[in-house]
Amino acid sequence: MQDTATRWKSNLAAAAVAQFLCIVGWNASIPFLPLYVRELGVTDLHQVELWSGVLAAAGSAASFLVFPFWGALSDRMGHKWNTIRAALGIAVTFVAMAFVGSVQELFVARVFQGALAGITPAFFALASAFVPLENVGFALGVIQMASSAGGAIGPLVGGAVADLAGYRWAFAVSGMLSAMGAAVVLALVRDRFRRPARPSGPNGVADGARLVAHSLPVLGAILVMASANLADSVARVILPLFVDFLRRDTAGVNAATGLVLSGAALAGAVSALLMGRLADRFGYSRVLLVCAAGAALSYVSQAAAPNFGVFLVASLAMGLFVGGVVPAANAILARTVRREQQGAVYGLSASANSAGNTLGPMLGASLASAWGLRAPFAVAAVFAVGIGILTASIVRPLPHRRTARLHHLGLHLPDGFFRRVHLPHRESSQADFDEVREKGYNSEDRDAG
Repeated sequence: MQDTATRWKSNLAAAAVAQFLCIVGWNASIPFLPLYVRELGVTDLHQVELWSGVLAAAGSAASFLVFPFWGALSDRMGHKWNTIRAALGIAVTFVAMAFVGSVQELFVARVFQGALAGITPAFFALASAFVPLENVGFALGVIQMASSAGGAIGPLVGGAVADLAGYRWAFAVSGMLSAMGAAVVLALVRDRFRRPARPSGPNGVADGARLVAHSLPVLGAILVMASANLADSVARVILPLFVDFLRRDTAGVNAATGLVLSGAALAGAVSALLMGRLADRFGYSRVLLVCAAGAALSYVSQAAAPNFGVFLVASLAMGLFVGGVVPAANAILARTVRREQQGAVYGLSASANSAGNTLGPMLGASLASAWGLRAPFAVAAVFAVGIGILTASIVRPLPHRRTARLHHLGLHLPDGFFRRVHLPHRESSQADFDEVREKGYNSEDRDAG
């Protein structure tokens, strides 16, 4: 019989492969939506831009509304089931998008895709369920690494397919890759899910929201990820235009933009694995503070870049530091939220990220229009500084002297809420960790590692 240590590692490897396939599929076609809109008969440039923005916002808005409910349902039915559901939902909608006949039909498909998606938070919740807590930072770093690698390779796959066979085949290939990811999870991930005694039912979302509202470390971790996502989307929306501005040569701008995106994604993949391991050993808050400081400096360097070479180096540094934020913040959620509520909390976190995906491009475009192409990168640096402030003031366990100040503001939290809890050592059982979670929340493991 396969022992526990080997089982979680094989589960993690299978989940990482499945995540990679799904994200390659996603990025093989979504970046080409504006060009697909033009192929569907929209020829006016302003209309193409308008529909591209509407399609992007439609999927994110649907995700914002639905993700918390999928997360709560996964607490009741199992994270493996929810991951397969998300992958198959993406697969079906991608195939539908390959057969649409108008941009209006594409809009409907995007709404359904946003409502059925949520593949990345599903994989985070799945990994958190079967990985020992002392290894959760490393495990979520592996999942994030697979996601970043898929984000780097996906556009190359989609671009090659689109050039050879057209955009419809690119969407069909995306659907096939997502279905393959679902098959990998179904066949290779061994899930010993046990329905909790008090499962998240119709009130699962409300219970998760109350947990987030009453736990500053959990709220802080969600805000950290939302801020990182918002910073990225603010700057990314004008990236091709800024690359064109720095190079002052229209020829090859697509290849140069792809180099920046792929380089940053690969740097993020390496960082996710490295920072996840370091977070398990030295503490999640410390890693978040380092990543926030590095990301802020990287965004400032991008904003001030005098030429494309400097901008490329700054983009690689940005990917390196931003790539460490998500696994560290997700590990905080995994260590501070009871497993029977993790799906609901991850769903709320994904919903917050979707809000960033909706607002970020609009904010970035408005900033560029009002103050120039460098402004979005400067504002992204401000969001990165905000990550550091959140980490220092909320994510880290707060000292007792702040309790009275919060009570003065009307925040009445449970006794001992801010007390630093020492988590058990590596050899401790899951029951020991659950006992710690019952007593209080803590964002750092000072003993493990």
